Amino acid sequence: MYEAVSRLSEPMAPRVNRVIAIATAILLVAVVSPSQAKEFQSSWEVVESGTSEDLLTAVFHDGQVWAFGTGGVMLNSSDNGVTWEIADSPTNTDIHHSDSGFGSLLVAGDSGLMLLKQDSDSEWLDISLPSGSEVRSLTDWRSQRHCCRRPRNHLEIRQWSLGGS
Repeated sequence: MYEAVSRLSEPMAPRVNRVIAIATAILLVAVVSPSQAKEFQSSWEVVESGTSEDLLTAVFHDGQVWAFGTGGVMLNSSDNGVTWEIADSPTNTDIHHSDSGFGSLLVAGDSGLMLLKQDSDSEWLDISLPSGSEVRSLTDWRSQRHCCRRPRNHLEIRQWSLGGS
């Protein structure tokens, strides 16, 4: 009879060892994780933007950080986002995309809105797509500007160049 009991308990040994190993791992995770989480601090800081509009996109351009959002809001900061100024905006259309490169700043938004600022002293130039267009992305790639839109189940890519810039 002793021999029968011994044979039954042997297959249980690997299971018991596995259960002990899993319980030990769970205990270690439970003990170590909270102490690590308490020591973690984020470097994000909340700063006042000066607007109640939602900010949807941001880009670094010509030594300034620019942020754009709902209602066509445009903000810029010359101190890396510590303080913000509301910039004059030629639109009240939501701005969802922004890109910067080769001295120019490009933004796009609802209904095909596209605005280009060729340098920091210039006014915004309206280069919008046909009304109702949906701009999906922007890139200022090797001084050839591109945007993508998706009309009627296909993708169109628009490319343009402005006087060698």
